Amino acid sequence: MGMKEISIRESTYNRLQRHVRTFNDTHDTVLCRILDAVDGPGVSTVEGKPNGAKRWGFRKKSGHEESNPQEASFGRPHHHTESPGEVSGTEDLSGIEQNFDPRRLPDLRHTKVLYARINGEEIPHPKWNFLLERVVTIAMERFSDFEKVRQICPTSMVNRPKTDEGYTHLPGIGISVQGRSANGACRAVMEAAQELDIPVEIGFAWRVRDGAAYPGKRGRTAVSSSSG
Repeated sequence: MGMKEISIRESTYNRLQRHVRTFNDTHDTVLCRILDAVDGPGVSTVEGKPNGAKRWGFRKKSGHEESNPQEASFGRPHHHTESPGEVSGTEDLSGIEQNFDPRRLPDLRHTKVLYARINGEEIPHPKWNFLLERVVTIAMERFSDFEKVRQICPTSMVNRPKTDEGYTHLPGIGISVQGRSANGACRAVMEAAQELDIPVEIGFAWRVRDGAAYPGKRGRTAVSSSSG
């Protein structure tokens, strides 16, 4: 069975992404599940992939069509360009992103952040600890109360300049925050985001290394604000 190529809006693409269940999902299996739900019992196409099926096949439309668009995959485009030798085999060519509940995050050792959005702000060249520093800054700007911020953001911080022992001083708010592992930083960001009631979305990938939970795979986790 041959494959057809279609173009979809980015908003539609992002809605489809939320229905990815496992790393084995493809665009075809996600769409088939949706069609099965609409068509009702007796009409099922989701079992197995058609011959020649690929794990990518959509073009996202984001205002204009590229002259020679690349086939898109589930997940946001990876804008950051690696320096030679920086990362080897970070991403799965399937591009499928597994969605993870922020309350039940996987082991994030050996991951790198691919994209991040905090309170509507796209974070350029994001890293785990920079995301943590960003939510601490948001909390301090909102409350101007160090003790309140320390209650909201579950991480080590001091209310003075400090640059040893892994601390980074944030001169804009006068607080120094201690760096954490990917696991600790991500959990702290998500807990703080829920306390602050701000939306956060993070896409990441496991490096191909011993000890990585899902070498070469991509994941996503997010929290929403009460206002949607």
